[in-house]
Amino acid sequence: MAPEVFRKEHYRGDRADIWSLGICLYIMIFGTVPFASKNIKELGELIKAGKLEFPDTLGKNDKKQLYNHQQEINPVSGEVKELIK
Repeated sequence: MAPEVFRKEHYRGDRADIWSLGICLYIMIFGTVPFASKNIKELGELIKAGKLEFPDTLGKNDKKQLYNHQQEINPVSGEVKELIK
């Protein structure tokens, strides 16, 4: 779930979907989930904090830059805003 869902805030589905696609992209690139926990409350806190770890096995920074560009806690900023208009 997107961070705004865990914060119980009003959200736009299209923007939450973009965030979710970023999670899918992370899984496809790195072969692991970006946030892991044994309980939903802790998982929610990890997602709301938005701190991601990138595996050291990553050979190129291109993948990391692509992910950082797409994945934002506030999807209304920057070029992402232009894409969702």
